[in-house]
Amino acid sequence: MKKIIILCLAICLLSFSIYADDTQKGKITNDNKKEEIVKYKPKVIYHTNAYRLYKMTETTNIHRIYSDSSTKDFKREVSYYMTLTIFNKPENGFQTLKIVIDSMLYKLSEGDKVIEFNSQAEQMKPIRLKDLEVMSVPLNRQFDMTYSPYGEVAKIESPDIEEAIDFIKEGDAKYGTKNKDELKNLIWFDGLSDARLKHITDLQKIIFSQEGMAKDSLWRSPFTIQIDGKDFIDTVNSRIAEYNNGNYVIESKTNHLKPVPKDSYFYGVVKPARIEEAKGDGFYIIEINPRGIISNVEAEFVIESNCKVRFEPFYERVQSKMVWEYLGQFNL
Repeated sequence: MKKIIILCLAICLLSFSIYADDTQKGKITNDNKKEEIVKYKPKVIYHTNAYRLYKMTETTNIHRIYSDSSTKDFKREVSYYMTLTIFNKPENGFQTLKIVIDSMLYKLSEGDKVIEFNSQAEQMKPIRLKDLEVMSVPLNRQFDMTYSPYGEVAKIESPDIEEAIDFIKEGDAKYGTKNKDELKNLIWFDGLSDARLKHITDLQKIIFSQEGMAKDSLWRSPFTIQIDGKDFIDTVNSRIAEYNNGNYVIESKTNHLKPVPKDSYFYGVVKPARIEEAKGDGFYIIEINPRGIISNVEAEFVIESNCKVRFEPFYERVQSKMVWEYLGQFNL
């Protein structure tokens, strides 16, 4: 009889012991019941000796009102194809990727006017369009991007980009500021900046919590995004919105996007202009598959801003949608 009682007790104890490979569990206890809280710790993994392909598409709709009440409406669609190559394992938690922005598709629509460009087209007529030049600056650039142990971009290095920047500076020194094209220089320096390269190729963009998090529990993360080529910053609320068999959906929301104050390029404006004040909100959703690969990212933002070129004010409402698509991973 004693053996039967001991056996029953052992079975009961075992029935309360539940384990999961990629989760952590804690318990909240009160007088009436025990409730289990499953905690998750998502992580992006870069597999060595492999290259990963992505497509980033950004669709931007802009409505502008000038001080004389005239308006300008246009839509830009640009896609970048990129290759991320991983040669080595992380060193002290720092992971370096070799990145190439391989090709680009571009389409600008304004009224009945439509301009399209494909960098891979065999035959293409030259297109003289400042906006296309802006979007093309990062094309074919190669650089190393290093992630910190926390998942943020620690640095970007590229002899190719440094050489291009030095070339522009040498031209300014040689020909003097009198012949300097202020807008052209701004376009190239911005297009080769860490901010532009990170915007296109850094899919994570937020810092994941270093502790296990329950589903729908919030954590805060610094956040930077480019919207129509302008830098915006905020601290976002992030949460694990879904978890299913190793697949994560991580959602971040921003309600107070603020512009980084600096001169910028605006389509159809012949001089550098500046955002005087702005308000914006949006979301950024990351999907991670069971292999630790970011399989999809979707984002959307709306910005309303008061801008100025020299002494001329104008208003803009910008709606921007962004999608990063995972196209596959292949061994070297």
